[in-house]
Amino acid sequence: MKLNFTINDLNQKITSFERRFNDDSEYSDDFKKMMVILNTHPNFFNAEDFSHFSLKEIHTYIERSHDHYRAYWLFKIEGTIEQLVANTNTNTAKVIKAFFDHFKNELLLHMRLEEAVILKFVENHLYGVVNSLQLQKMVVEFIQTHSDNIILDLPKIFSVFEENDPSLNANLIYSIFKNQLSNFQNDLKAHSFIEDEVYVPKLLGLVSEGLQFNDN
Repeated sequence: MKLNFTINDLNQKITSFERRFNDDSEYSDDFKKMMVILNTHPNFFNAEDFSHFSLKEIHTYIERSHDHYRAYWLFKIEGTIEQLVANTNTNTAKVIKAFFDHFKNELLLHMRLEEAVILKFVENHLYGVVNSLQLQKMVVEFIQTHSDNIILDLPKIFSVFEENDPSLNANLIYSIFKNQLSNFQNDLKAHSFIEDEVYVPKLLGLVSEGLQFNDN
């Protein structure tokens, strides 16, 4: 599959990626380039392309992505939905708000749980803090039971909204909402791929080493 942007476009997107975190010093040029491509084309993901990046670089990306979702995407989309509710005289706008509020709460809980267990474990490791056996076992249990339910079937969801209220198809604010949520989902997909296929395997390697050490 051919990428739909030029080298100049790629450079502009890399600059945008750097601005997203307000600091590019933690990321290699190769990582930034790969993440720009992945955010634009999440289905291009191949775990082997990211396996050589350090745990610290991957951890920094995961951690800062959570901050970015809270401060940027959720805030931005909520603002658009508020405008939609204020300027639309149908009940569907309120349904959209209720849908997004539920999604937001699920995502925030998802991130808090990850930060309290797996990100905490890796952070301790990176800063030379010995992880307790209890935390190591919590990480294993968390990974086995934690559900990744943050990726939405957007075409189906948009279809339901539009079938209930055909006037949405001509609503500029709704179009902006669709575009924002679609871009956010691409970001979440990239994040999910990196977390599940790169970050967690590296993390489990550390946990395995720690448990073997404690068993001896």
